[in-house]
Amino acid sequence: IEKLELYGYHGDVPEEKVLGQRFEFDIKLFPQQPSLACAQRDDLNDTLDYTALIKEIEKMMQTKAFNMIETLANETAKCAFTIYGTDKLQAIQIQVRKHPPISQFV
Repeated sequence: IEKLELYGYHGDVPEEKVLGQRFEFDIKLFPQQPSLACAQRDDLNDTLDYTALIKEIEKMMQTKAFNMIETLANETAKCAFTIYGTDKLQAIQIQVRKHPPISQFV
């Protein structure tokens, strides 16, 4: 998942929680074992369906507000492991960026 842009109210500066801002996510999912079955059978059940994770991140962005961007990334990882489980998901790499940067508010 690259350049997923969502709006949220995360940050330590009060204006960030009132005005909100855009956040950009880059997420790489590492399955326990690469599955050739999904390519052969064309079945989402044989792979990590990223749309399920995107829906959960969208919901989290609309309902929660964190002080730190690191907490936002950690909660995103927890969502992924809840959705896929450790039997399917080995690891996740997440990068979250704020737009505009915090200097706009200070």
